[in-house]
Amino acid sequence: MPGGWRTRHARPDTVAVGVAVFVAVGVALAVVVVVAVGVVVAVGVGVAVVVGVGVGVVVVAGVVVGDVGSKEVEMDLIGKEVVVLCANYIYTGVLEEVRHDVLVLSSPSIIYETGDWSDDAWRDAQRLPARRITIERTASESMFELDRSAARER
Repeated sequence: MPGGWRTRHARPDTVAVGVAVFVAVGVALAVVVVVAVGVVVAVGVGVAVVVGVGVGVVVVAGVVVGDVGSKEVEMDLIGKEVVVLCANYIYTGVLEEVRHDVLVLSSPSIIYETGDWSDDAWRDAQRLPARRITIERTASESMFELDRSAARER
């Protein structure tokens, strides 16, 4: 994606390894905490004892136990028309597939203006020139089945 970041997820049961190299005098204690909200949380501790001036290397290894997320809920929506709210755009289409890193929509449209949520149609939605699109799961803020009657219940 030109001009943007592309995020990769670690799959569950993946071994994650990190190495920190440092120069220290005396005793050094390194605590490594990696937090990627919604993806993985990992904590590692390494200790190196250095006498005088020297170089220490700390190796941190761990196992990713699983995604923190709602993949099970997303799987229940496969085959249904969904709305995906992202930071910049709103997409709609039929949820065809959920992968560890992307959502796949068929018959996709981008919604530029919703109008009232209870209306029968979007005020400005344009069909994208593709049969399928993928949306990074990290870009998705919210996803739900399109049910306009729910907005009329007040």
